[in-house]
Amino acid sequence: YCPSSYRDVLREVRLKDIIVVVAAGNDANQSNRFIPANCNDVIAVSAVDLNKQLTSYSNFGNSIDVAAPGGRDDIDSDTNGFVDAILSLSAEVGGGGLNYRYNYRFGTSMAAPHVSGVFALMLAVNPNLSAGEIEQMLISGLLTDDLGISGTDNIYGNGLINARKAVTA
Repeated sequence: YCPSSYRDVLREVRLKDIIVVVAAGNDANQSNRFIPANCNDVIAVSAVDLNKQLTSYSNFGNSIDVAAPGGRDDIDSDTNGFVDAILSLSAEVGGGGLNYRYNYRFGTSMAAPHVSGVFALMLAVNPNLSAGEIEQMLISGLLTDDLGISGTDNIYGNGLINARKAVTA
C-alpha cells in the first residue's frame, strides 16, 4: 500500500534521476504498510546492531532494500563504556539561538543516513552515476555484504551497506 500522492511524487523525483533513501520504521513490524518505505522508487533501509543482526525495533519485509547500522540504546556490546547507539549531532533552541550537542540516537532514521552518505561518496567518485546504475549495483550485491539467507531477503534486503565496496564499485 502506497498512497497515490506518494507514488506520483516519488515517480516524478526518480524521473529526475534522484535516489530517495528512507527509514523502514521502528515498529518491529513485517507489514508492508510502512509509508514511504513500502513505496516504489525508494531505497528502504532496515537497521542492524553492532553484531549485524536486525534490531528488535526495525521494520522488515519484502520492501527492504538494504540494511545499515541503526544502533541500540540498551546495551554496550563492545564494553567501551557507551551504549551501542549512533552518535548524532542535534540542535536545541535556547539562549537566543541554536545550541548544538551530540546525542546517542538509535533507529532506522539513524540507519538511512548511512546509506545516503555512501551514495554521496559514490557520486563524489563518479558524478556521472545515475540513480538507476546505483540501484542496479545495489541489487547485484556490489555495494553490500550479504547477511542472512543468501541473496535478497526480507530482513537485510540486498545486504549490509559497505562503503568501501560501494566507492570501489
